[in-house]
Amino acid sequence: MSLRTLSLLTVLLCLTACGATAPAAAPAGWDAFGAGIAAEAGTPQALDAILADAAAHDGVPVLLEGTIDEVCQVKGCWMTLSSGDQSVRVKFQDYAFFVPKDIAGRTVRIEGLFSVRDVPVDEARHYLEDAGRTEEAAAITEPQRSYEIMATGVLVRAE
Repeated sequence: MSLRTLSLLTVLLCLTACGATAPAAAPAGWDAFGAGIAAEAGTPQALDAILADAAAHDGVPVLLEGTIDEVCQVKGCWMTLSSGDQSVRVKFQDYAFFVPKDIAGRTVRIEGLFSVRDVPVDEARHYLEDAGRTEEAAAITEPQRSYEIMATGVLVRAE
């Protein structure tokens, strides 16, 4: 057996032993990121329904569908969705996956844990700077109330 074959087998054995799994396949017409979303996850809720009673959803897993407003232009490590004057920031579990930076305006389905938190000034400024909104970032002087989802899986409707 060659050294290359032995190395490949060792890597595959380690991945199997560690419980690594491939991401879920995307349904037709969608691109999957992270763990994807299982077909049995149910019917996604609209973002406005979750934000209408945010306190009741705090710390609760959600499956939602909405339209992407912004994506981090540095790495694609977060995105935002909004309903009226409220928005939710979506980050990705364990920083394990990112989304394309050019998907603003597309429909998305997200599975993850919803939370309500106060974002420190430096973190709030950082997000605005990543979105290219440096003047707005400089104007932040106090913590900001934020709705967030720590996503385990994301589906983005294919173009």
